[in-house]
Amino acid sequence: LDPNLVKVTRRHDGYALYFSRHPIPYIRDVEKKNGSKSRQFWGHIGLYGYRREVLCDYHLLPKSDLEEAEKLEQLRFLQAGKSIFTFVTQHYPISVDTQTDLEQVRVRFQ
Repeated sequence: LDPNLVKVTRRHDGYALYFSRHPIPYIRDVEKKNGSKSRQFWGHIGLYGYRREVLCDYHLLPKSDLEEAEKLEQLRFLQAGKSIFTFVTQHYPISVDTQTDLEQVRVRFQ
C-alpha cells in the first residue's frame, strides 16, 4: 500500500499496461483488508534503457494527465502509445525515496 513503491500491471507478453502508486488492479469483490492477499501484485523497479532519439523526443510528447496525477513520468510514454517492456526479478534493491529509507540504508552500511 506504500505510495512510494510504484506498482505495475503487465500484459501477458511482459509489456506494461499501467503504473500506479496504488495497488493495481483494484480488486472489486474482495474486502479492502484482504485485497492484497487475493492476487499477486507487481512492484516496479525503475531501470530504463532508451535509444538516444527516444530521449531527444521525450519533451515533444504531450504532457500526460496520468503522469501529472500519479507523478510518474513513464505514464507519458504509455499515454503517447509507446511501449515499456518489463521483466520479473527476484532481486529486491535498496530504494531511497524517503527519509525513513535513507535512515534504514545508513544503518545497513554502518
